[in-house]
Amino acid sequence: MLNSWRDAAAATNVYWPTNPLSRWIFNKMTARTPTNQFALGLIYLSSNATPAAVSDLQSQLPTDNVWLSSWGLLGEEIFARVKANMWKVVGPMVALVLLSLFMAFHRVREISLSLIVLLVSGVCLLAVMRLVGWSWNLLNLMAIPLILGTGVDYSIFMQLALRRYNGDLDLANRAVGRALLLCGCTAVAAFASLGFSSNAGMASLGEVCAVGIGCNMLIAIFLLPVWWQRSSRKERLHKTDNAKN
Repeated sequence: MLNSWRDAAAATNVYWPTNPLSRWIFNKMTARTPTNQFALGLIYLSSNATPAAVSDLQSQLPTDNVWLSSWGLLGEEIFARVKANMWKVVGPMVALVLLSLFMAFHRVREISLSLIVLLVSGVCLLAVMRLVGWSWNLLNLMAIPLILGTGVDYSIFMQLALRRYNGDLDLANRAVGRALLLCGCTAVAAFASLGFSSNAGMASLGEVCAVGIGCNMLIAIFLLPVWWQRSSRKERLHKTDNAKN
């Protein structure tokens, strides 16, 4: 120890201990390169501090060679980057949805009805989120592919059943509607159970998935057949009028 003190006193530049114990300690709190030295400092906020206190503190610190980090700031930064690059995910998803619908139907009318189901379901989800005060975050954004996938599946199954039974709502509901209701309810129940998670991110993911899938299921089972029947009737009338002319 005395030898280390003597070496430190004789040093003309920054003295950096090199014994094993010092290296172990400094590795936990510092980083050192031939040209730079970095030190870690810990800040403990009071128990009644708000989440905005970290952002306020960041604005008060020097901006030159000082970096403030926390789980909250990291989450905000990652979420901002995810939102900025969301179009790179949404674009291929929309293309796949349109391709799936085209391969399933080959008809503009039925493709349009499926897209209307997705649109109405999305509006219902956003309305529920607005009413209960939910907001998008890094985890519940992953619900978007699940909601799109279930909406496309439910609309395809129901419209193919309606086509198979020539628009008979009772037969379509008995053949496919009940199965979709059972499938959708089990998925809603499973995701809704995540809403009781102690992790806020997982809870929000479960809540958004439960509401989104529930909207898809209800619209596909109860509204889509009526829309399909009415649009089919209008299409037949239009063909009849053209044949008479």
